[in-house]
Amino acid sequence: WAGARASEILGVRNTDIYKRVHKHKVVTVIRLVGKGKKERFVPVGPECAKLIMRRLEWLESEQALNEIIYYKKSPRNREMYKQRWREGYLFFEVVDPRSPGQAVRIARIRTGITRQVKFHTTRHTYATELLGQGIPIAAVSKLLGHSEIRTTEIYAKIVDDPLLNQMEHAKEI
Repeated sequence: WAGARASEILGVRNTDIYKRVHKHKVVTVIRLVGKGKKERFVPVGPECAKLIMRRLEWLESEQALNEIIYYKKSPRNREMYKQRWREGYLFFEVVDPRSPGQAVRIARIRTGITRQVKFHTTRHTYATELLGQGIPIAAVSKLLGHSEIRTTEIYAKIVDDPLLNQMEHAKEI
């Protein structure tokens, strides 16, 4: 999810998803609203875009609403979920900010990863991968919604450590 915070994902609505042509390719871009109500537009990869489009199709089919009515026993909760569905929230049924973290935990268990992984780890991984691929730190900072580049420099240190290890090895040759 493009290095998004859990709170940003929970706030995504169907009107926040755009298709855009860039260099003869269609790119999916998501509008995220972060800390301090700052908004940013972040591209997502093709696999994530497919999942998002599948989710949007499901939401538009009203099957989602029928499932709310069937599975949610409490009338109060049912009404809240219906309201969020009508307002176009992509994840209308998720209101607890801990839920994305629980999804990451389930995925970790299913894939056999034994190391403890939190939702915020995905944000760190996204930033570290981009920096490792040579994306300028200013661009990564913008994608993460950081107002200070110093905040992003934390990730740059992680990328520099393997580089330093490689340089130490090179001195031995």
